[in-house]
Amino acid sequence: MAQAQKAINYTTRGALTGAQQADIMMKVLTLLAATAAAWTVDKMHRPQGRVADPDGLLKNPDAIEDALSKLATKHVDWPPNSPCATTNVDGVEAVVVVVTHLRGVHLKQEDDEKRRRTGEFARGLHDKWGVGSKKCSNGILITIDYGDRAFYLSTGDGVRAGGLLSDARATRALEASAPYLRSGNIDEGVLKTIKKVDAFLSKGPPTWSEWLASNETLRLILFLFFYCFAFGPLRHFLDWCCRPLEWCI
Repeated sequence: MAQAQKAINYTTRGALTGAQQADIMMKVLTLLAATAAAWTVDKMHRPQGRVADPDGLLKNPDAIEDALSKLATKHVDWPPNSPCATTNVDGVEAVVVVVTHLRGVHLKQEDDEKRRRTGEFARGLHDKWGVGSKKCSNGILITIDYGDRAFYLSTGDGVRAGGLLSDARATRALEASAPYLRSGNIDEGVLKTIKKVDAFLSKGPPTWSEWLASNETLRLILFLFFYCFAFGPLRHFLDWCCRPLEWCI
């Protein structure tokens, strides 16, 4: 009898109230709704223009369309190793995608994981829509997952070759939008990224100093090289020169 009473008391203490059950059910339904509303490559349809905003987050998409159209007509001096250098293709075909949530991307994910998953979406959509010329792959696709604070810039071989729009430059272009996205000004953030891309295209391939500044591994290799083959022998030479002084002391 005592065991039965104990079991009843335990069950009573562990039981959820109606309010708690309703709260849990609401959270589950919210999670399911968010998952259903999250965008995937298969669910996305290419827009008539250059801006895909299925959730209606942009206030002035026409301004972004204008900025993207200028990239399409911009003269680009292609690097010699770019596939576009041997064609008559000019300009860059750019598309912007802005959504509230992407499937598999979450606000509390680690930055590297968030970037990886957003990148998978962006590159998949880039290939599905065929952004860029078939002759030399001069397309870019800017993806912004506003709800999860994630973004990615997918680049075709034509604009990535020679460092014209390298990973480092793509990251800097996206980072230009970060302050505006944090404050809720999505339109201005997108325009800042497009403006940065335009500036890189005008600048041409990165200089040696830019390569060095953006590559920590290369800086470390150069440091070790100069230390081993310049500073090391110089130190030994100075030690040898100072030995007579030690004898005099």
